[in-house]
Amino acid sequence: MQIGVIIKKLRIDKKIQSNTLYQNLLSRPAIAKFESGESDTTVVKFMIILDRLNISLEEFEVAYRMNSTKNIMEIYSPGAYKKAFYARDVPELYYLSRMSMQKYEKTKLVKYQHNSAVINLLISVIENTSDIMEDRELLQNYLSKCEYWSYYEITLFTNTLSFYSNEFIDVTYKHVKRVLISYQGLVRYKNELALLLFNILQLKITTNQFTSLNYYLNELIVLKDECIDNMYVQTIICFFTLLMEVIKGNKNNIAELYKIIDIFEYLEMQFKADQCRKLLTHVINHSSIKT
Repeated sequence: MQIGVIIKKLRIDKKIQSNTLYQNLLSRPAIAKFESGESDTTVVKFMIILDRLNISLEEFEVAYRMNSTKNIMEIYSPGAYKKAFYARDVPELYYLSRMSMQKYEKTKLVKYQHNSAVINLLISVIENTSDIMEDRELLQNYLSKCEYWSYYEITLFTNTLSFYSNEFIDVTYKHVKRVLISYQGLVRYKNELALLLFNILQLKITTNQFTSLNYYLNELIVLKDECIDNMYVQTIICFFTLLMEVIKGNKNNIAELYKIIDIFEYLEMQFKADQCRKLLTHVINHSSIKT
């Protein structure tokens, strides 16, 4: 669906007259063509239109997806393959991978090739196979050579973190951090950075890479002050802070950690509760601490 068609729907829903929205931007004939999807407009004018509609670019993206006709992009979204992965639906994963590659061959857009590679990596986890080098190197080479990271690269790195070496993760994280300085005002990037740090800490702990834990925990604590209104972020930071004390030998914190896990269960966040419980069990089993 063309952008102008969505803009028209938003304008009507917000009870905004066309002459108000497009004042000094588009002529009447141009408005008619734009809102019927026959023509587009410049980026500058588009951003002014969004401002007059009082919506952000992210909100427009949501509106676009909601109002589009059956969006074939759903096939290539992380939600599609994550659902299949958690359901251990290997045939569905193979189908999604194949569809992504067909889309890549047709358009040559690298995101479809990446999507297929990510799915293949997930299949290797379920089938316990080691034939993933080509897919892993494809993603790793892209991330290492990409000078300008956007939300796409950050989420790609986060979603494939467990397939990379600790050295690559450490180097790449520092690059991500530098890039994110320019996005300090955008909440979604702070939340994504928090998620990335959660995953790095979890990976470091489960692979017994304890030497760099303090660095990443400190990174998370610094981020805590910027995510003050995010209860989930605050709770996870509390969990990892207490977990670090357990790693250092303070067994008194184990009971507090189980309380946090109980909170996740109470909030019906069973996946997160199970994830934290496994992490705590791993720490206890790989230390001198006995409950």
